[in-house]
Amino acid sequence: MSRPDSHELEPLLQRALAGDLQAREALLARLRPYFHVLVRKHLGIDPGDDMLRSDLVQSSMRRVWEHFDDLHEPHVPQLLGWLGRIVRNRCYDERRRQQRHPVGMLPAEVEAQLSERLPWEQVLERDRRALWVASALEQLPLRKRQVVEMFFLDRLSDAEICQRIGGSQKAIRVLRHRALKDLRQLMEADHVDQR
Repeated sequence: MSRPDSHELEPLLQRALAGDLQAREALLARLRPYFHVLVRKHLGIDPGDDMLRSDLVQSSMRRVWEHFDDLHEPHVPQLLGWLGRIVRNRCYDERRRQQRHPVGMLPAEVEAQLSERLPWEQVLERDRRALWVASALEQLPLRKRQVVEMFFLDRLSDAEICQRIGGSQKAIRVLRHRALKDLRQLMEADHVDQR
């Protein structure tokens, strides 16, 4: 898939922009192969580096999900340009992270986990759960959401988070703990509602 078909995606985009969450999920699912193309383009990842590519795609999709309402031009070409910028920035962030923590410096058991490939069913289930988490994360207050995203998704240390949003490292740890507790409650409530 080099570039998605605008005519096919336009109705989904319009429904998603109108607030239809199922249409937003379907739109992101259709765009997933395009995310992979963009990640390969920006990082030049070897075919054997599936786990890293999948992580970058998932991180980019999460950012699109969260900031979907910020899309100013409600048409597919603008959406694709916006996606390209998000993926490019996420890839640059990953390059900087790799320079700080080279893969060869990871413990052997972590490298072994990173090199494992998951069956297709598990990948789909992981993606479904990731969208569930993203929708719950979107409900957190801004500061709590920022701390969780920066720590778990952007892999920043408490000191780096302090530099970006202010506060002490202890305050960041407390805020992260409270945010995770709130996130767990939101997800449990959502799980009960789905039954």
